[in-house]
Amino acid sequence: MVSVAYLLRKGFSEIKEGINTIVGLDDAMIELKKVTTETSDNYNDLYNSINKVAKELGTTTEEAINSVSSFSQMGYSLKEAKELARNASILATISPEMTVEQSTDAMVSIIKAYGI
Repeated sequence: MVSVAYLLRKGFSEIKEGINTIVGLDDAMIELKKVTTETSDNYNDLYNSINKVAKELGTTTEEAINSVSSFSQMGYSLKEAKELARNASILATISPEMTVEQSTDAMVSIIKAYGI
């Protein structure tokens, strides 16, 4: 038998997790807006397409947006950065024990090393 206290604790835990997810996404979008100069419509389109890619590849939207920010900081356009972030997510998916952040860092290092 499940107690009421357990159900309340579980409910509050889920609410807290949801709030943390929203805050994380908001922070990621703020960071992206710091390194790019796009319109609100472009950011909305990017968010929707990145969310779709993240779901397809089994990563989080927050990780994908942070990846886009990393590539945008290197001077890539939003479209190019989105494609590079997609590739970083694929690399993380096929590489055991590698996160999207680690795959992004690896790709950034490779790009810098070879002057791409």
